[in-house]
Amino acid sequence: MKLCTIPNCGRHHLSSGLCSTHYARFRKYGDALVAKPIEQQTKKPCKVAGCNRVSKARGYCDTHYARLRRVDTVSETVPVAYSKPGELNANWKGGVISDGHRRVLIYAPDHPYPNRKRTHVYRYRLVVEKHLGRFLSPEEVVHHINEDPSDDRLENLKIMTQSEHMKLHQEHRKKSVGCEGGSATCQWANN
Repeated sequence: MKLCTIPNCGRHHLSSGLCSTHYARFRKYGDALVAKPIEQQTKKPCKVAGCNRVSKARGYCDTHYARLRRVDTVSETVPVAYSKPGELNANWKGGVISDGHRRVLIYAPDHPYPNRKRTHVYRYRLVVEKHLGRFLSPEEVVHHINEDPSDDRLENLKIMTQSEHMKLHQEHRKKSVGCEGGSATCQWANN
């Protein structure tokens, strides 16, 4: 049975001649003998010249350490990319996106009730809010009267509660299926 190679340790060997404790310290700090808790360690900058990030492992920041592990070099000449919000992002396309169901979302990071990624709001909600001069609450649903989710004209939009909206669509489904009488199709449409 192999023992840890650190003098006076005496614990069982896990990997690279080190016990689990010393191996974890080596992986985290680059030194198996570091004994300070994380909060007592001084936060040193990354070893890479010009990188101001805090070192996390073996003296490198997360990004440079990941590069080192992935391709065996820290690629000092390649800058560390920071994701920039909104118009500052290189992939900015005007803040208008589609949800894949013919509904359009508009970039509105300061909106109190965003729908997607905490930065976008459905365009039809913004149209109604602008007309009312207030924000819609999350309980308020905007219904498209002509059932076209891409038609966001004010005259095609109606505010209702979630239960009213469900009842309206349930009645519409009954009419489209033809639920007069007690047929099995009618019972399916009611469920």
